Amino acid sequence: MHHLCPPAWRLAPLALTAALLGSAPAAHADGNPWALGAQLAVGHDSNVLRTPAAQAQADTTVSAGVRLNLDQPFGRERLVLSGSLDRNHFQRYSDLDNTSYGLTSRLDFEAGDRLFGNVALDASQQAFNFDPSGGSARTALNQERNTRLALRLRQGVVTRLTLEGGAELQRRSESDPLFDYRALDRNAADVGVRYQYNPDLSVGGLLRYADGRYPSVGNDFTRSDLEAFAAWQVSGASNLDLRLTASHVNNSLSTVRDGSLWSGAVRWRWVPSGKTSLSLRVARDSDTGSNDVNLLGTALTFSDARVRTSLDLQGSWLASAKLRLDGQLSASRRRLDASLQALSDTSGHDTTKVARLTLSYQPLRNLETGCSLSREQRTTSGDVGSLSYPYAATVYSCYALAWLR
Repeated sequence: MHHLCPPAWRLAPLALTAALLGSAPAAHADGNPWALGAQLAVGHDSNVLRTPAAQAQADTTVSAGVRLNLDQPFGRERLVLSGSLDRNHFQRYSDLDNTSYGLTSRLDFEAGDRLFGNVALDASQQAFNFDPSGGSARTALNQERNTRLALRLRQGVVTRLTLEGGAELQRRSESDPLFDYRALDRNAADVGVRYQYNPDLSVGGLLRYADGRYPSVGNDFTRSDLEAFAAWQVSGASNLDLRLTASHVNNSLSTVRDGSLWSGAVRWRWVPSGKTSLSLRVARDSDTGSNDVNLLGTALTFSDARVRTSLDLQGSWLASAKLRLDGQLSASRRRLDASLQALSDTSGHDTTKVARLTLSYQPLRNLETGCSLSREQRTTSGDVGSLSYPYAATVYSCYALAWLR
């Protein structure tokens, strides 16, 4: 199986959407709980199918879509919603023309004076293509759909000791039967405790249990996690988050290796002024059955990627009230094997590096424009076989977003 990072024809609308929704002013800032937006983005990718250099093909894409933001309090509850809908057109690979959407919603609620929580529903559809056979590029369109429903509860408000827990349902499906092996049903629940040692330091731990199934492959799995975490406000300008998880995994397929795993992450954020911010995250991930998206939105971990070690660096500089520069660097190293497909005992590593600069300009309150330039490169080591291969791509794109508030 090959893993390709999502190409620019998917990243252009989706990454820009995330950036725009994240950077747009809150819809309720002026007392208006909603905002409607329209976006047009044009991009060019030097290797649109993420194939080896000898097979690289360039393409130009145009993406047009709408946006919706809602932040509506009512009584002691609050509804927060962000939605996007895009039509993506390819100048050369018209068979990949597609419609993508994304919905993130959350309802915050209070039950009496001691119980607080939220219900979240996320849904998305996006083009997801990669070559599973190691041969030539596959140009048929595959639409991946993800749905997630989650409930989080916590006890107490201003208390040193807070109990918390939740449950989550995740479903993933593919429109192309060739990719049915990626279809996933996953359920998880956790319970934990958080202790506020002082205003600047909190620590805690939780127990999590998950069970899931890859229907077409016929593999059922269970996973138990014991996780410890801490949040430390180091100074008025910086904070530190730490997480360490010990896990045990069981699979119904004898070809898939069971056993103990560990993962962890350290994230540091520094905001020296209202114009500058910097964040650094180092992580080791081994999350069974999940889509683990890094901070750049460009590297995914699949079941065959048993371990991924990553480093992500992001910086932002507000040059003026209208001009903003964002920079991102990412490097991730995956340990791969073919155990899920029972193809062989092939194993190896690949390393993906991504660098991106985005310049955004807001000439008017309801109008934002910007351009982005990124470079992706992947190298391999060991006997990776058909699990991975090296490639490189340069992507640039520009967008315009208009809001009605």
